[in-house]
Amino acid sequence: MFKKILLLFGSTLLTLTLIVVIGEIYIRNNPIAYRIQIFRESQGIDIKVDSFGISWSTNEERTWSGCPDDKKGAPTILLAGSSILYGSTTPKEESFSIVMQRLVNTRQDKKSCIINQAIPGFTFQTQLAAAKRLDPAVQADYLIWEIWANGPNHFVAIGDSVYNFGSQDEDFIPDPYGLGSLNTKLIALSRLYERMVIASYKPPPVVLQERIWQDFTAEALPEIVEIANQRNAQPMLVFFPNAHQPFPEQVKDEQFNYQILAKEAEKQNIPTLFLSQTLQEEQRSKYFADQCCHFSTWGVEQVSQVIIDWILSHAEQ
Repeated sequence: MFKKILLLFGSTLLTLTLIVVIGEIYIRNNPIAYRIQIFRESQGIDIKVDSFGISWSTNEERTWSGCPDDKKGAPTILLAGSSILYGSTTPKEESFSIVMQRLVNTRQDKKSCIINQAIPGFTFQTQLAAAKRLDPAVQADYLIWEIWANGPNHFVAIGDSVYNFGSQDEDFIPDPYGLGSLNTKLIALSRLYERMVIASYKPPPVVLQERIWQDFTAEALPEIVEIANQRNAQPMLVFFPNAHQPFPEQVKDEQFNYQILAKEAEKQNIPTLFLSQTLQEEQRSKYFADQCCHFSTWGVEQVSQVIIDWILSHAEQ
């Protein structure tokens, strides 16, 4: 009788183990599109976690446009942003940095250099870490910082992946089963457990947008100014629109959200550009390539012209 029970237990354990192993293999070979942002080294990115913070780079860099081969000298414009300024929905040769570099060259009697540090997925936290890692010898005339709704959220690094759980707390990791440090280890080790955590994950308590942007302004603006000072650059903020809401409606919403940051920037003589205001008479669908926020090739061309006109108008003052 005891041997039968032991055999039954052993076969049950073996069956469960096989199910877990098969499930693990399946999930790793058939990645799931989660509702949260996850970036992994297996996706062809190089994740960096050090004293500067969390950031990553991609296999297809769009960083140096029209710059000297040694990547030194005095670049004209330094861009900090996410997949929006990176140009995720356009070929490299039609992305923001290439188009901006061409536009500046046609309007000024000198060659320009655009350093684009925007990377898909970046929030302010990762934008800042990337900016701090840039060679200190690199200088710029203008630091253009993309401002977007996802900016205040923080990523957390677990194993070979980084996660954006939609929290403004840089240490937040969901632990639905109350396992403490073991929870983090299991997320790092098992895609199956990771899926269980995300499936049962309830977003952090909703914080009023006003509070989020007040905290973000207090955190982000001094850092942007410090980075600009280190590069001898003029900091400038560009507020990007979304693709699913008419531009005039976004103008109204921005008065309650982005305006907190914009007003503080104005006090510090930092120029701001609200693209939704500039484009509010335009047909929104022509500008975007998806339902999120990414521009079409035509949209990149038009928005680049708006931004370059804005930058050069300040250069003439």
